[in-house]
Amino acid sequence: MQRVSRVKMPVYQELKPEILSDNGLNLLHVFNISALPHSIIDSLGLQQSKYQQLILVGHGGRKLWNFLPQTRPHPENRIDDFSQATITNWLNTAHPTLNYELVYPLSQTINLITLGQLAGWHHESPFKVGINSQWGTWFAYRAVILANSQFKVSPPFEPPSPCTSCQHKPCISHCPAGACESGSLNINTCINYRKQAESNCMNTCHARLSCPVQQKHRYTDAQLDYHYTESLKIINQFKL
Repeated sequence: MQRVSRVKMPVYQELKPEILSDNGLNLLHVFNISALPHSIIDSLGLQQSKYQQLILVGHGGRKLWNFLPQTRPHPENRIDDFSQATITNWLNTAHPTLNYELVYPLSQTINLITLGQLAGWHHESPFKVGINSQWGTWFAYRAVILANSQFKVSPPFEPPSPCTSCQHKPCISHCPAGACESGSLNINTCINYRKQAESNCMNTCHARLSCPVQQKHRYTDAQLDYHYTESLKIINQFKL
């Protein structure tokens, strides 16, 4: 009688993401570092890493904003500070024996867009903000973690970009600066318009607001004002 060999199935650690999702960090993707592009591995110096996995954390919609401390004046880095504190609490509570390193937002060297594309979160819109069919443009990257974990690798989110089936593309016609008229954002036109004293885009983006995809997840006015006020500070600081 021929003996049938059995393939030994891998044993995964349970991810236990409740602390993250309960605080608005509701996007999570696990990569094996060995499967990442060389550009990511090289940028993080992971050629001989002690870590096995990279964890991408993000948020979609308004939930995270609602959990932020509503103090005045608002600290400039309060989203990063809250995200880091929540992630540290999650790792220390749910995975106390795990060795890990929080890379982003402490370091800005990693290409988040590449990771987002690999996860299936990020498709490029005409106004350059990432878009997908689940959240529209109302999501953001919040953290990148390296860990010696053995979590199950996340499957990529596979639906195509909603921009490919958008016939009218209101984002192009609703940009006050005309920065998207070519079908792709002219960053200099956008920035120069935002810096004008009477600009309608100082604290918001009308192209983004006009996008019909997943409007139910649109950020609140206060959230939009916070993000675009901070981005304008960077523009003015570096005289882009």
